[in-house]
Amino acid sequence: MQDMMQGFSTAASPAAVPSTSSPSKVVRFCDIVISWVTLVLVVLLPLFFLPWTIEVAELNKQLLLVVGTAIVGIAWLGKMLAERKFEYRRSVVNVIVVLYLAVYAASAWLSQSKYMSLVGDFGQEKAGLLSVVSYVALYFVIINNVRGTKMLGRLLNGLVLGGFLAAAFALLQGLGVHVLPFEFAKTTSFNTVGTVASLGVYLAFVVTLAGGLMLAGHSGADAGKKKMLVMATKALTVLTAAVSLFLIAVIDFWPVTVCLLVSSVILIAFSFVHAKSVKNIGGVLLPISAFIIAILLLAFRFPVSLGYPAEVMPSMKASADIAMKTLRESPFFGSGPGTFILDSAKFRDSEVNATQFWNIRFDRGATKFLTSLATTGLLGTLSWLMVAIFLLVSAGRKLFRAD
Repeated sequence: MQDMMQGFSTAASPAAVPSTSSPSKVVRFCDIVISWVTLVLVVLLPLFFLPWTIEVAELNKQLLLVVGTAIVGIAWLGKMLAERKFEYRRSVVNVIVVLYLAVYAASAWLSQSKYMSLVGDFGQEKAGLLSVVSYVALYFVIINNVRGTKMLGRLLNGLVLGGFLAAAFALLQGLGVHVLPFEFAKTTSFNTVGTVASLGVYLAFVVTLAGGLMLAGHSGADAGKKKMLVMATKALTVLTAAVSLFLIAVIDFWPVTVCLLVSSVILIAFSFVHAKSVKNIGGVLLPISAFIIAILLLAFRFPVSLGYPAEVMPSMKASADIAMKTLRESPFFGSGPGTFILDSAKFRDSEVNATQFWNIRFDRGATKFLTSLATTGLLGTLSWLMVAIFLLVSAGRKLFRAD
């Protein structure tokens, strides 16, 4: 074992160990694999589905995620073996992410339904430990291998491209133009992301990302790039944001609208803090437009409807009651990831049986917070909130201090 470890070194960051020789063919190959497979995941995850399974979208997205993450993980391991050194980027956020994964794994192991928590049930594969482990592994691969603005820009533009394709398909579905021959795809409710509410949340993220990219494009970030490529990228970004904003208005789901309002305010504030770097008003137009649309949606109902079905979920009070009753039985780790459907069946109000929803099994609560509280308990919810808070604080400090 000592012989095997000879020649290996560790580093806190990529810059800690300077390299005087050019990377080997194995290292270059691993870098190419990591770069392109990550890009494929970024573009395809919102779009991927297969028509040959009962659950066409989420199950197959999980399969793509697990396989893609395994490939980039093995490539990263091969790269470190070829370089004979282990590199990682230190961050408090990394510690919190590992802590969250550990608590999530403990909750899954103690779950009242281990299969549902470890793998994920029908339509709830995203809550399975397998998916969370894959996302955490992908996170560490990306933060340790995405170096330089070129690779980062490629991934961000890939996110925009995936968002455009998902939004365009959802718009066609709403207009009654069904481009796919499958029977399940000939309904307005079908989109490549998931539920209509999930589509709205995803599109709000895409609009925010597009706003940030437009601001970056007006601060000298595109200097030296080919003019035609820059113009084409900006055109795609603006078109993606426009289609996404229209769909968000059509969906008119108030939590999505609030998210869009908050993110647009942050982007506008950022542009004021770095006003000297913004070349002209064009980069701020998108966040301002998103802000105005969000305000109007909160005040008025959008007059256009494409027939997207409303998502049925328990009320806030009902979700809170289910979460509190579940916590009395399992306060620290909850009932297990992905098991809200069991909590709902066990603790829902008996009056629901007298309504038209008597036979509906709810697999999530009114909010992510209440769902997490019931399924992962106090420790799981606290660690999840810590990840979000540390990410926001870390990103906010860097955004407003640096250009």
